Amino acid sequence: MKNITSSFKNINIKSVLIALLLIFITNSYSQNTYDGDYCPGPGAVGDEYATETVYSKLLLASPSSTCQIGTIHAKVDTQNQVLRLGMDIGNGGSALFRLYLDTNNDPLTGLTSDSFGGTISVAGAEYILEINSNGSGFTLYTGNGSVKTQTNVIPPGLAAQSGNANCNSGSSFLEFNIPFGSLGINICDPNNPGIINITKLASVSGNSPNSSQCINTPLTFGIPLKGTVGPSSTICSGASTILTVSGLTGSSTVTKWQSTVAPFTTWVDIPSTAGLTTYTTTNLTQTTKFRVIFSNSGLCSGNDIATTEATVTVNPSPNCLITGTSGPVCLSSSNVYTASANMTTYTWSLPAATANGATITSASNAQSVTVLAGSTCNTTFKLLLTTTLNECSSTCEKIVTVNDTTAPIWTTQEGTLNTTLQCSDTAGLATAQANAPVATDNCSGTVTYTKVSGTFAQGNCVNSGTYTNTWTVKDDCGNTSETFTQVITIEDTTAPTWSTEVNSLNAKIECSNLEALATAQALFPVATDACDTDVSNIVKVSGQFVA
Repeated sequence: MKNITSSFKNINIKSVLIALLLIFITNSYSQNTYDGDYCPGPGAVGDEYATETVYSKLLLASPSSTCQIGTIHAKVDTQNQVLRLGMDIGNGGSALFRLYLDTNNDPLTGLTSDSFGGTISVAGAEYILEINSNGSGFTLYTGNGSVKTQTNVIPPGLAAQSGNANCNSGSSFLEFNIPFGSLGINICDPNNPGIINITKLASVSGNSPNSSQCINTPLTFGIPLKGTVGPSSTICSGASTILTVSGLTGSSTVTKWQSTVAPFTTWVDIPSTAGLTTYTTTNLTQTTKFRVIFSNSGLCSGNDIATTEATVTVNPSPNCLITGTSGPVCLSSSNVYTASANMTTYTWSLPAATANGATITSASNAQSVTVLAGSTCNTTFKLLLTTTLNECSSTCEKIVTVNDTTAPIWTTQEGTLNTTLQCSDTAGLATAQANAPVATDNCSGTVTYTKVSGTFAQGNCVNSGTYTNTWTVKDDCGNTSETFTQVITIEDTTAPTWSTEVNSLNAKIECSNLEALATAQALFPVATDACDTDVSNIVKVSGQFVA
């Protein structure tokens, strides 16, 4: 079922919806005589169904049976407040047609079902018009539930008549005249919903209601009498939309546009909107209703008449939040960032202009993303996130600093490379000099060691003393560690040894041989030392003669 809404001349108060699936046509001629004929006929000057508010709907291109309908025509005579409904049928034989009218827009009152070529659902018809295609006049029923009652009390102007589709010639034509007023509907009453429904149009072949059913269709069309603002729409917070007022005639003047927000009890005038038939909303942040206030000098004249309302539903922007460190993060480090849960979509990106070597190494459309930082010290990268929810999107960013400001630290404990060696231990000295401490950095980049080898500092003797070596280590961003110190102590604690064999200087001489005694007393043993190649400080203690 399709609702067709249209505006018509001089009526702007209330919307009258009349149930019929029809298409809108207009022309500049009129013929309001009700006689059962379509006259002037289709396309002729003054075409009867081409003026006022008119509609047409093709049901069957070439109806062949009397009970079949070709085109349904409808028009609203706004001056006389009458709906004129006409239809061309197959031929001049016998067929019964029933039109079911719901005058109070309540599907539960009036006739709800009928036996007409079988049981049909009616949806609340207060009046039922029955016409025989080759008879004269019509039969009127009232209804309640499934019971129809024929009545001779005909509301003034209510009529149905058969005729011809083109004045006095052409195919058979049926015409219904339905006055709003005599059915209790005042289309100029703002408090009246202004709705009349043709809940069903049905036909059977032959003269009996028990004949075979031919047509069983609801008909819907609408006549707006108070203007309509639209379209109602759903937008995202901060967006705008364009609204249009329709259904106003040339005798109507737009006074102003108005808006209201929850709880929708107070309407606020929108400045500078007099005379506008379209209005672009400002950036909306909450659901808002709009309407137009207008005056009319036509049939239903008045001032400060309000149109229907359009509702612009505003969906809030989704929460866009990036959770994760802002740094400093290490060079070339992997870092995970997470967005708010339950979004419809996620889109992560690193704009090239601000990436500084950073790259996304995971999927870029998941709730979390992994970013590999760049390899340059003291830089930043900008991480962008766009989330969507309820067809609305939000974008946020996080600026992350890439730098290393922490110096490396020594993992080799201070003093563990210190050693004490004998001055003769050249192999031990080489090993000690080859030892080096180990450092670690908070970032995983390269660290550079610098060793300063100390010279030998002599101690209490020539062959004793120390070597003091120092190291520093620097990371990729120039952070330098504390100094690591190694002390190698050299000592000489081994006494010289005699290379002259024991007793080899002993001599036995005559007491009178003074020369031999002098020679013996002049002899010295020879000693060697592991560190001193010239042991010359031999101390001799000359003994006394013992008889």
